[in-house]
Order: sequence, then structure tokens, then C-alpha cells
Amino acid sequence: MKYRKELTAAYADSDVSNLLKLSAILRYMQQTSSEHLISLEQSVEHLREKNIAFLFSKCNIKIHRNPVCSERLIIETAANFPVGARFIREYVIKNPEGERLVSCHSLWVLVDTVNHKILRPNAYPYTLPWSESSLKGILDDVTIPKDLPQNAQVRTMDQKILYSHLDFNSHANNSAYIDFVCDSLPYDEFVSRGISTLALSFQKEAKYGDIIKIQTMQLAPCAYKITGTNAETPCFEAYVELNEK
Repeated sequence: MKYRKELTAAYADSDVSNLLKLSAILRYMQQTSSEHLISLEQSVEHLREKNIAFLFSKCNIKIHRNPVCSERLIIETAANFPVGARFIREYVIKNPEGERLVSCHSLWVLVDTVNHKILRPNAYPYTLPWSESSLKGILDDVTIPKDLPQNAQVRTMDQKILYSHLDFNSHANNSAYIDFVCDSLPYDEFVSRGISTLALSFQKEAKYGDIIKIQTMQLAPCAYKITGTNAETPCFEAYVELNEK
């Protein structure tokens, strides 16, 4: 069963080209899924009472056309059938005329907030309206490459985790990593081309005061792999493709 939300892209979430920032797109999608769970009486507060929480694990995003600020948006989300220990949620952002703007496939894990162990889907105490994915064939090519060219150009930067990056879990919010990725790209090229596809995977949370060492490797004229380590432990990795024009 799909859940549908309508909103207007906020000016405060615009970038230098008056486009909606990718981090804001992720926040909008996460807010929509939160409201979906609230409508099912499965809010964050309900989960906290049972000492469980959903943690973001990975997402694949394809930008068909970047939303512009003040544009009316329709966000649809659905919970797909779980695979292994991972819960799957998809999102589609359209305009009122039905033009598809953004597609997203995301993976989540359920954790015990007391012992921090990952729980399997059958431990979830509520019923979710599972559905088949509607994104097959759309996001199949959005993956993080493992093999890297030997002479890949590498840029490095340090990112300190500050108050503005944190959420109620006291670690850097998922959307903050999107900003880290965008900040690591060559500015002129990123602004002139914009992002076509993004794959983002998390390995370790980052808390206040942590310093993430970010490395950006150019794999092709419009393709980059970005990795982040926290105290020499892998924190996240991402793959970005910019538009060719």
C-alpha cells in the first residue's frame, strides 16, 4: 500500500542553481515514511517504547529531473517485502502532472536499542502493508563499484561532526552524509552538471566531535566514488554520476 504526501519544495532547501538540494530530497522522503508509520500507529515513539528502532543502511537514488524550489511535489512511499534482515522502502517523487522526478530504493535494519543487535523482520511487533517494488529496471544500474582504476585521482578532506549534523539519535543524520558527498565533488563541475545517480551505504555511525576522513576518487569524467573513515574504521561509501550535460 502506497502512502502519498503533497508539499512545496522550500526556498530554504535550494542550492545556488535554485534546485532542491539532494540532502533535502532525502529529508522529505524520510519525513514521508515517518508519517506513513504514524498513520499505521507505528511512530518512532511507539517503537521506542518497545526498545526498537529503524536504522538507515543504504539507498540508491536516480534523479530524472531535479525538483526546483517552490515546485509542488507529490511523494509516494511503500514498504516492499523484506530481504534477509533488511527492510526495504521505495520512494517516488512526481509533480502534479505525473512527471517522475526522483526514484529511490532504500534499505533499513531493525535494531534493539538496548543491546544494539540487528533484529530480523519477524521480530517486528507490528504489521506492515508489504508490496512488490515498482522500481524494477529503473535503479538496477545504481551501485557502488568495487573495482577502482589504478591511477584514479584522489582528493581528501576532513569533516568534523558538529551540532548541526546531529539528529535525535545523537549521531550524524543520514541527510548530512549527502551534503558531505556533495561538498567533496569538484564545485564547478557539480554545479554545472548536477547529479544523475547516487548510491550511498553506511558502515558506522558518526557522533559529535568525530572527524571523518573523506576521499573522493574520480573514476570517469562524470563518475566519482567517495569513501569516509571514522578513526580508521569505514564509515560510509558512495558512488555519484553527474549528468553529461
